[in-house]
Amino acid sequence: MTEGPVIGVLGATGAVGSAVLGMLSGRAVRPGTRADFTDLRHWATGCAVVVNCTGVPVADRIHGAGADYVDPAARPEQPTAVPAGDRIAVYDAGAMPGAAGLLPRYLAADRGVRPARLSVTAGGLYRFTPAAAREFLATTDGWREQAARVDRALGLTGSDWTTRFDGDCVRRLLRGGPPTVAQLLAAAAADTAGRAEYLVITAELTDADGTVHRARLRARPDLTATVAAAAALAVLHGEIPPGIHSADDVLDPLRVIPPLLGEEGTL
Repeated sequence: MTEGPVIGVLGATGAVGSAVLGMLSGRAVRPGTRADFTDLRHWATGCAVVVNCTGVPVADRIHGAGADYVDPAARPEQPTAVPAGDRIAVYDAGAMPGAAGLLPRYLAADRGVRPARLSVTAGGLYRFTPAAAREFLATTDGWREQAARVDRALGLTGSDWTTRFDGDCVRRLLRGGPPTVAQLLAAAAADTAGRAEYLVITAELTDADGTVHRARLRARPDLTATVAAAAALAVLHGEIPPGIHSADDVLDPLRVIPPLLGEEGTL
């Protein structure tokens, strides 16, 4: 039997949750599903940290069980205060936001430069999970909030962030006004039918001397799970202080990003 602090993975049968389970293989893991929502506090009792992959915010109940909390979803605009006991909550532990905020931080740290300008582009052709579709439609300021965090970290007064969809169906749908979750899922499915999915995140940083540095991350299908698992382990290892955080603010980009670059690497 695997020993050590228990990591709960809520939504373990979904695409992200099952990938997180695979990445935590060899550790003490407690899988959970929507069925456990009936008594979530009981399910989470005994966990050191819980990764919530359901898309439903449940930090209060997880903290009430004495566990820390990691969520790939965007940080709520008005998150509930962390209860007594110095609990930790890490949001934005996914691809966008998450890895997209870590990439320019990695580039600046890896090159040891002082940034003067930054532009980040993320886009491609990919299916949405229902949770990701709900978050995309509900979080209109996700890029702006992540950009502000990165600007503060890099000492910038502003930066350019762009999202691109390479599928005609999704582009037409979004041009027609706010769609429903079902419409977005259907459009993304139509765009990706018979085609390889991909997500490319590119950061271009210009330093004070005018030299341009670029990094490109061609995301793997399990990118969200990779960031979520990294956040859970960072919490477990005592690397994140008590409070409410965004993952790109507290994870080490020099540790998280290099294994993801692979052959795409830094241009």
